Amino acid sequence: MRTLSKSDYKLARTCSTKLYYREKGYPQRTDDDPMLRLLAEGGYMVEQLARLFFPDGRALEYGRDAERDWDETRRALAAERVTLFEATLLSNRMLARVDVLRKTGNVFDLIEIKSKSLNSDSGDDGDDTGGFRTAKNVIRAAWRPYLEDVAYQVHVLRQLFPEAEIRPRLIVVDTALACPWDRAPEWFRVTRDVDGRDLDVRFVGDAAAVDPAAILSIRDVGDEVAELLPEVAAIAAHLAGLYHGDEVLREENPLAWSCRGCEFRVALDEPRNGFLECWQDAGRVTPHIFDLWKLGSLARKADALPHRLIERRAVSLLDIPIDELGVPRADGGGLAHRQIRQIEHMRSGEPYQDLRLLEAFAPLTWPLHFIDFEALQLAIPPFRGLHAYEKLPFQWSCHTVAAPGATPVSHHWLAQGSEWCSADFAASLRDAVGDRGTLLTWTGYESAVLAAVASQHGRCGNVPASLLEWLGAARTSVEAGGRIFDMEKACARFYLHPLAGGRTSIKPLLDAIWKSDPVVEQQYRTWVGEAVDVLQDKGPYESLPAEGSMAIEVRDGIGAMNAYRAILFDPILTEDDRIAARLGLLRYCELDTLAMVLLWDHWVRQAAAGREPASPSATG
Repeated sequence: MRTLSKSDYKLARTCSTKLYYREKGYPQRTDDDPMLRLLAEGGYMVEQLARLFFPDGRALEYGRDAERDWDETRRALAAERVTLFEATLLSNRMLARVDVLRKTGNVFDLIEIKSKSLNSDSGDDGDDTGGFRTAKNVIRAAWRPYLEDVAYQVHVLRQLFPEAEIRPRLIVVDTALACPWDRAPEWFRVTRDVDGRDLDVRFVGDAAAVDPAAILSIRDVGDEVAELLPEVAAIAAHLAGLYHGDEVLREENPLAWSCRGCEFRVALDEPRNGFLECWQDAGRVTPHIFDLWKLGSLARKADALPHRLIERRAVSLLDIPIDELGVPRADGGGLAHRQIRQIEHMRSGEPYQDLRLLEAFAPLTWPLHFIDFEALQLAIPPFRGLHAYEKLPFQWSCHTVAAPGATPVSHHWLAQGSEWCSADFAASLRDAVGDRGTLLTWTGYESAVLAAVASQHGRCGNVPASLLEWLGAARTSVEAGGRIFDMEKACARFYLHPLAGGRTSIKPLLDAIWKSDPVVEQQYRTWVGEAVDVLQDKGPYESLPAEGSMAIEVRDGIGAMNAYRAILFDPILTEDDRIAARLGLLRYCELDTLAMVLLWDHWVRQAAAGREPASPSATG
């Protein structure tokens, strides 16, 4: 019998057509998402840790057959007192598996475990990191899906036990708490099937020595569930009603801006493409309205431009009426300026580079240090003193350009040991870049990492006073009198390449100039070496090899986190695989900073072709 699981409910609550695609096994773009895999692994670890709150808990089998699973749960619930893990609830085709279900007489504690974080020190009255409600007592949008998840389970349980008292709870990761353990991820054994999708995580540590309350918090969500329950029950009943025998009806829904993030919006050449079945030819239009930079910010009102365009199937980016995007700011900032430039230059096919781009770099001082960091952010912190999801930097790369026209010189650092390494990270960076010159980054991530290092002083280890002082200047922006400069902000205002669309990420931008400016490849080969293996149709990032017998891929920040975590904590990784993973990390991080230099060089050459650009000051 087909059932409406809580994951089915979560997927289909905003678009019931998705239920049909899911039941028919259509591919989803999230199937191979490395970020979702990383979050899932952390979520399972949190679940195993949270079970330690309930030493009397009994784990039930599930996944064989929903009706058999429910029969087993029902028999277990015949006891006066019982605590069950993964209890199966089934009523009117609605299926829910409960992380923890504790029964005492006629009272049920229904407990959902989430790896989402909440800061218990922030209170419940307005801080975005605080409770489930805003200062106006409205359920926060970020928490609503998690609370609806609990409400759905409560709804099914209430149908089965209408006279019972049900007390819903959430167990969450508490970022206000400092981890009291070292190397806690070693307490978990993670196994995957051959394709890496099915995941099993087991706790193998000393349960008697571990208090889960050290980093987890149990929260009462009874009021929030009571508020959401009527809506959740109505939507669940409607979705369950779409099932007929072993089939599920396809319910048509109007095309909407929310389709932009549809899970079934996969590659256009995928034969079973749910997005295209809904959108037909309008889904194949390129460039598409969905490609316009931050157009979603204009979609908040029901009669906003994106909704009107979609309603009349005017979905080409090139047909968006420019006069409805607003008045562009003279300084190049704001949404309208970049949106209008994107449309104009997608039409012409020519890159856009404002003469003010290089002027934005005028306050910089030589030498220029192009830097990039990689950091772990885990739900269960790897070392004592860290908070959940706190940044633990483990690698930096730097390309230094000493003067105009100079060859960039590469420096790098990758943590060697298995202890807290933030102070060593910062000290090695200071040794490489010294006290002179500007630190160029792509986005504000590096500044946030340096701030995290400073904040860890005392909690995790000691950061020398002189190094703390250096970190203060290093993480402060040039505009505020410090040393760090965000190249992406200048790019967003004054540069756009049609091959990258409206995106300002370094990877699509490097790919774009690689394909359109032959000097870029020449410079790359000169600086890296003629023998470097680069696939012409892919560019440097896509040409990065998978390293080692376990084929560890490091082509983005998520791959870097996975690789370093494996180096630290994966017990089946061989020494050769660890060496290969380190090589992959070095190659990837080095490419990130070299990509910044290549883009910088491209901008300087393009500006020089028009007029003499402003350049960084010669002062240090």
